[in-house]
Amino acid sequence: MSKADDSDTIDDHAGDGGGPVAKISARVRVTLDDGSVREGEIVDDFADLAPDDTAVEARIDNDHVARLRRWAISTDDHDIVFADDNAVEVIPA
Repeated sequence: MSKADDSDTIDDHAGDGGGPVAKISARVRVTLDDGSVREGEIVDDFADLAPDDTAVEARIDNDHVARLRRWAISTDDHDIVFADDNAVEVIPA
């Protein structure tokens, strides 16, 4: 896992610099690929593993391929999910 402290941030999703930013330890609401919405806390940032906006995939077996997602999120129901910037909404404190 990558290591980062609470000062590591990215621009807000609107790009206007005025909203809350996604960062490790931020509370977020995430919309998963199936449309379900979960809440939790960002526990890791994998931005350094993917160049720019290029999709990075890993073959698991002949039938399954996983795509790298930027954020690892520990959900309130004790699960871990992975999501990209566009699926993450920071919950203001």
